[in-house]
Amino acid sequence: MTRMTLGTALIAGLLLAPMGANAGERTNDEKAVKAAVEAFKRGGESRDVASLGSVLHEDFRVLFTWTHEPGVTRLDKAGYLGLLEAGKIGGTAGTIEFADVQVRDEIAIAEATIVRGDARFESSFTLLRGEQGWTIVQDAVVVEAKESQ
Repeated sequence: MTRMTLGTALIAGLLLAPMGANAGERTNDEKAVKAAVEAFKRGGESRDVASLGSVLHEDFRVLFTWTHEPGVTRLDKAGYLGLLEAGKIGGTAGTIEFADVQVRDEIAIAEATIVRGDARFESSFTLLRGEQGWTIVQDAVVVEAKESQ
């Protein structure tokens, strides 16, 4: 009986060892995905268009809607960066909290909430892994303006 239990434990250990390695890779990927989203947030806060170049995929787009207005606004990378550079968006510091990060091969989805003094942003980020690391392809966001106090 002891021999059977020891054998079973050894087989289980051999089978689970690769899963442990994959779990470590997943953890590293999740950290890298979070770092990319945090860099996106910092770039927006400082309106640093140059720093966003490394974190935004060439096909980046934003889809956003306000909770108090119907419709969805779509911005491509050039449109987003243009508004940021013109000072029409961004420029306000906030906090970020991740609800979930899922990594599947070369694609990741990060669910996060960014809270600023004037608004709350519920975002679903889609990222792709490339030669330069993780880049954001899409930010689908629902924006809720906070009441003026």
